[in-house]
Amino acid sequence: MRDTMEVALVLSVLRMAREARQSAPGLIFHSDRGNQYASGAHRTELEAHGILASMSGCHDNAVVESLFTTLTYELAMTHDWHLQEDSRRATLSDIEAWYNRKRWQ
Repeated sequence: MRDTMEVALVLSVLRMAREARQSAPGLIFHSDRGNQYASGAHRTELEAHGILASMSGCHDNAVVESLFTTLTYELAMTHDWHLQEDSRRATLSDIEAWYNRKRWQ
């Protein structure tokens, strides 16, 4: 998490995901059409690892928007965060331990 959406953040998250999981050739990275995803640095990083870029249209992001709405309602609106690091830890934990593993079972 950072205060701004920059190319460096996107590259950092992409590298973190690659290190956490082994990806097979033909992996698809889907995003919206933000400048950070369309940047040369991001495209170069994807190509260097054989990852295909997929960019949504204006109204194709419903699943991600639903996730953010759920996180906002279930996590952010129920806590009074004093430190950004506390919010970051809780968000990552909620996504990994609850949303990905239990919520959809």
